[in-house]
Amino acid sequence: MTDRPARTTEARPPRTAPVEPTRTTEAPPQRTTEAPPAKTRTTGVPPLLTTEEAAGHLGFEPETLEAWRSRRTGPAFIKMGKHVRYRLRDLIAYEDRMRIEHG
Repeated sequence: MTDRPARTTEARPPRTAPVEPTRTTEAPPQRTTEAPPAKTRTTGVPPLLTTEEAAGHLGFEPETLEAWRSRRTGPAFIKMGKHVRYRLRDLIAYEDRMRIEHG
C-alpha cells in the first residue's frame, strides 16, 4: 500500500460556468471613401492631408501618389522639408480635371 496524503473535506468553491462573450446586434462600421479626419487647427484653415489620407480620399494606394509625384503628375501637393501634404481642395480639383463627360 502506498502512502497517500489524507483527503481533506474542506469546502471547495463552487464551479462556475464559463462566461460566454456577449454579442451585440450592432452592425459593423461602414467603410467610407472619405479621408480620415485630420488634426484640426485653431486658425480656421482647413487641415492638410498626409499621403495616406489623400490616397484614401482618392481611392488609391499611397504608393500610387508617390509614383505620381516622381512623374510630376497627379494632384498638386505641398512639400515642407521631407513632409508631403495635400490640400483637400487640390484633391477635389484633380478629381474634377479627371472627369470625362460623354455626350
